[in-house]
Amino acid sequence: MLRKVILLSGLLFLFGCATIPSQPAVLPQENYGTVIQETSEQIRKLMRKNDVVGLSIALVDDQRIVWAEGFGYADKGKKIPATAETVYRVGSISKLFTSTAVMQLEEKGKLNIDSAFVRYVPEFSIRSRFQDAPSITPRTMLTHHSGIPGDILKGFITRNASHYSTVIDDLKSEYVAYPINFVFAYSNVAMSLLGYMVEKVSGEDFVQYIEGQIFEPIGMNHSSFGMPPHIEKLYSKSYREGKEYEDPDIREVPAGKMVSNVLDLSDFISMVFAEGTADGNQIIRPETLDEMLTVQNADVELDLDIEWGLGWSLTRGAGLGYAGKVASHMGSTVVFHSLLITLPEQKLGIVVLTNSERGRTVADQVAPKILKRALELRGIKAPKVSDPPKLVLENEGDLSQYEGIYSFPFGSTEVESQKGRLRARIDKIKIDLIPNDRDTYTPQLRLFGLFHKTIFDQEVEFLEMGGMSLISVTSDGLNRILAQKVEETPIPDSWRRREGEYENINKGEDIIFVEDPSLVVEDGLLIFEGEIMDDRIRGILQPIDDNEAIMIGLGRHMRETFRVVKDENGDELLLYSGYLMKKR
Repeated sequence: MLRKVILLSGLLFLFGCATIPSQPAVLPQENYGTVIQETSEQIRKLMRKNDVVGLSIALVDDQRIVWAEGFGYADKGKKIPATAETVYRVGSISKLFTSTAVMQLEEKGKLNIDSAFVRYVPEFSIRSRFQDAPSITPRTMLTHHSGIPGDILKGFITRNASHYSTVIDDLKSEYVAYPINFVFAYSNVAMSLLGYMVEKVSGEDFVQYIEGQIFEPIGMNHSSFGMPPHIEKLYSKSYREGKEYEDPDIREVPAGKMVSNVLDLSDFISMVFAEGTADGNQIIRPETLDEMLTVQNADVELDLDIEWGLGWSLTRGAGLGYAGKVASHMGSTVVFHSLLITLPEQKLGIVVLTNSERGRTVADQVAPKILKRALELRGIKAPKVSDPPKLVLENEGDLSQYEGIYSFPFGSTEVESQKGRLRARIDKIKIDLIPNDRDTYTPQLRLFGLFHKTIFDQEVEFLEMGGMSLISVTSDGLNRILAQKVEETPIPDSWRRREGEYENINKGEDIIFVEDPSLVVEDGLLIFEGEIMDDRIRGILQPIDDNEAIMIGLGRHMRETFRVVKDENGDELLLYSGYLMKKR
């Protein structure tokens, strides 16, 4: 239930796990001693609270690793402590290295990121419903504005993954979800395609290219997109629900299969601070690195405060924007979680790696606090936190214009007005939206129907943009789109006849797949329901014709296509993200 409240409020994280020994690997610089002492205790407390088994952390000051330490266990059963040398899967931090490889090849004149992607990968094709649409380019893929679907879920996370280039065949029958540069929509698939382009253009295997052109020159000897023996012996176990859990294989190698430790990633951070050099090697030119760290989507209206460079997130999150540019990336697999944050103007950076399902919570809380304390040592203090908006309690204007169903990724909320108040409802959870003196709304949870509690330090706003009615949420001073209002459209009889429960018939050895899917017609809406990794999903579909429908909303996975196909017997199957579903 709490997960759904958090979805409504615009938060994208809900996590938390186990402790004990810590193993410093680098002697701290004297002036960081207090920060390290304070933070170490916080880390232990958060790990206990959230049942995190192992965590490693490193703090970088320009070309120095001023603190690197492990907490808890890399292998709880054998009592092997986590250290700064412990290797973890780093998830989407992999994308920083794939992006760097792409830009290296542009420097060498082997590609142009503003040329059509199909120029470098001729076998690539994807359908489009947008007339006269410009070509998908590597630049739009690096910034997650290509419109390519976020994932092909079939075969994405599985026990024996196929080569990532197989998504090229999968995409031939898929549609782009958005026009170029319409809205930020994160895509693992696009990044894997870029990895394949690196292979094609360089003439080298992707993994070999990254190791030879990035890892080795930087001195990242314990990083790989594979698992050689010298790395495997340092590799951490992974934990889910407090128990050892084998993290599954992933097909999208360039997007998320890298393994590393905090020492190697610290060296990468130092390379960034040294304008692209490491150990006397020019990894990437200063002007190229500067372009990677320059906002590319400033003119995309629907992105609001989301800022993205070439492969890097530049959104000034976690309240660190007062120190200048913030360049970061996070990563997650089923159980491993990672976070890398740099402040290029201050030449301060941090990396946190964890081995447990709820490690994201610890990383997200610890990393910004440490950087803020490190900035204080330099006399750079965070501005005083502004007072929260004052509740007005009385609405002005016509509230009926905001009423309706709003769709967000794999969920929806109903907004209604009652006695001069706006209320959002997700299933049985009721959240009152209280007007405030900033002309926005403060979400408050109604407890037992008797009193209210402000549930998050956030503000909700109703917007009209791009011909759509939207809800945005502001958190930590950053405003982003949460949900799109659903305009009722007639449901063709062809889709009404498909209402019912379905069976996923081609899941194979996949770990993450749509379980117990169904189509439901409810209150005049066509709804796709199912379950992914114990989380119930519920997306609102808009039929395009008798055999195609899209999921309404903005962002990752939204506006992707559900299609009806026929098997060899002529029976209808529902096809979504590579999964075939047959009506029971």
